[in-house]
Amino acid sequence: MGTADDDEIAPAVGANLRRLRSKRGLSLERLSQRAGVSRAMLSQIELGQSAPTINVLWKISRALGVTFSALITRGTDHGPRVLSPTTAKLLTNHDGTFSSRALFPVGEPRRSEFYELRVKVAGRELAEPHAPGTTENLVVAAGAVEISVAGTDYRLGRLPPAT
Repeated sequence: MGTADDDEIAPAVGANLRRLRSKRGLSLERLSQRAGVSRAMLSQIELGQSAPTINVLWKISRALGVTFSALITRGTDHGPRVLSPTTAKLLTNHDGTFSSRALFPVGEPRRSEFYELRVKVAGRELAEPHAPGTTENLVVAAGAVEISVAGTDYRLGRLPPAT
């Protein structure tokens, strides 16, 4: 995932992956085929020896039919939480042109997720589609972004300030 948080996230991802895979009765080989991720990589992730990229996490979550946060969640603290930019988990792609910061406590399961996404100029991120029924909302805070959904391209930009 490319950050100092790897040491904290990798064990949680590994334990969650093992639990979710076992709950579904999937072998590493079968999950590998479903997700398009090598068996060796899945094994390393389960053992906490490898921190997967955003793309790999999306592939695994889709193959398991779970939300992205189901893989990175730790614990079940139900009290109020205040997140600061330094404590929110930041995930980056392999070349650092795309990052995703969870805007929710990573420590518990949830029904909705919010992320701050940042794309460097000319950066590109290819992602697997979310599970059917998922609704995504994008708000552009600065600059512009081009997205492609089901073969249709959209250019989104920041809204002008209210007058």
